[in-house]
Amino acid sequence: MNDEIDSYHKNSKKTFSKTINCIKLCKSLNIDVYVGYLLTPLNLKCVDEFIDFIIENDLKAKLMKVKPLGNSLQNQNLYIDDIKYKETLSYMTKKLGNKLIIGEQNEKVENVNCMAGITSCVIGADYGVYPCVMFLGENKVKCGNVKYNTLYDIWNNSTILKEFHEPRVFNSQCKLCSKREKCNGGCRGKSYLQKGSYKEVESGCFNDL
Repeated sequence: MNDEIDSYHKNSKKTFSKTINCIKLCKSLNIDVYVGYLLTPLNLKCVDEFIDFIIENDLKAKLMKVKPLGNSLQNQNLYIDDIKYKETLSYMTKKLGNKLIIGEQNEKVENVNCMAGITSCVIGADYGVYPCVMFLGENKVKCGNVKYNTLYDIWNNSTILKEFHEPRVFNSQCKLCSKREKCNGGCRGKSYLQKGSYKEVESGCFNDL
């Protein structure tokens, strides 16, 4: 919740102030704003300040953890353990209620944890279209290229994106889990990094969350 911590996370200057200005601009234009809070040991102490900011500005929030991607692989001091993440998630849920989005990123799609290729996608600097930021630069998961096809065509005709709409095949442990529909096998990006396939179930159980 300040330039010092936010700039450390992003390796640039005054990123927090720029973000706040963008939020205010979007609100002035009646654009709905969802704010992601990337929880790390550095900003753990700022959670209450963030909660107040969400309430005062009538926003919605989503709590996130650092993923094993890009620069975070060399900055593991930014990782937060699952117990502390669970405690913070529970605390924010009590404080924010329905202002905190858990799991789904789109209120019209209920009980889905990973929205990659379902309600969102990413266009990379190479003009390639990917299901989410976790897949950037992975040619095996590139869905198309906006230099040669429209995003509309890629979204509706990509074989890979169609596979992301298909339900995963759960193992016996997941089949018996009461949180299966909410979790949906976890993050497809993580499962790809862990197992080389976005169709697999992410390693690690999130039943307690």
